[in-house]
Amino acid sequence: FLKKLTHPSEFTPEANYILGVSRLNLKQPEEALKVFQKILRLYPNEGQIARNADIGIAKCQFQIGQYKEAVKRFKLIVFKYPKTDKP
Repeated sequence: FLKKLTHPSEFTPEANYILGVSRLNLKQPEEALKVFQKILRLYPNEGQIARNADIGIAKCQFQIGQYKEAVKRFKLIVFKYPKTDKP
């Protein structure tokens, strides 16, 4: 019934991002963190999705009490995406 996706869809990065956001909204920051990290590992050049995953990582780190890491990540985001005005 369920078969493995052998050829990832063009929607896979977005689907993973939605999964990460859903986990975050369900107060599951540790699980969301894994999803956002996976997005950056597999799709580092996906533009807005990669940027949003970076932001998701910082939010997760903050929620689980990794404040120093979250601040570093937010600073990295400002450096990596200087022309973006959306938080």
